[in-house]
Amino acid sequence: MKCLVPCCVLCIALITAPASAQSDNSAGGGGSSDQQATASVIIANPMPPPQTKIEKASIVKDAVALKGYTDVGDVQADNGATIRVTAVQINVGSDTALGVAISIRGSNRAAVSFVDYDELDALINAFDTLGKLQPPVTTLANYQGDYRTKGNVQLSNIDENGGRVLVVRTVQVLDPSGQIIWSTAAMRPARGGEVKQQLVNAKQMLDKIKNPEKPPAE
Repeated sequence: MKCLVPCCVLCIALITAPASAQSDNSAGGGGSSDQQATASVIIANPMPPPQTKIEKASIVKDAVALKGYTDVGDVQADNGATIRVTAVQINVGSDTALGVAISIRGSNRAAVSFVDYDELDALINAFDTLGKLQPPVTTLANYQGDYRTKGNVQLSNIDENGGRVLVVRTVQVLDPSGQIIWSTAAMRPARGGEVKQQLVNAKQMLDKIKNPEKPPAE
């Protein structure tokens, strides 16, 4: 698993640079906006604070952080990108942070965002709602549905050339450079249920850590 680093978008400075200046982790995965972004490096200045408990625990100072993870499953998106859901546990002393890492890897770039345990139900419901989004949503001609977590997992149901597309995007800020990278997966809305199921599986795994079964009384 890639190193756990803060992920969010705050104040940014846009610095023009050749595409070759991008690191191997530069964002990508699909979509014209991602391809165009290879011509620039976006820097968060100042470096934003961590937005999730998982991120805060991963960069704790003056303490030992014990990190565990299990890859739950992959979903291959229609644009060729791969969405991976990973269950994450970080112990710092007597404190435990639980959640998932959602990484999206395209043909040449990848980015990871983190979701705390207490956000998982809402994200699971968002995949369900946006995957089944149907008109009438508004009285206006066009419609779009969006959802975003604290750690910048972005989920949208959009119109693309008259058809509906479910877009999943992860956003990551590299520490210590402050470079902002992102990666995008696009698929038919009905396939959002595949990602939802991986999140459900991850939450069930974390439930057993959060609420361990008590041994039967003798």
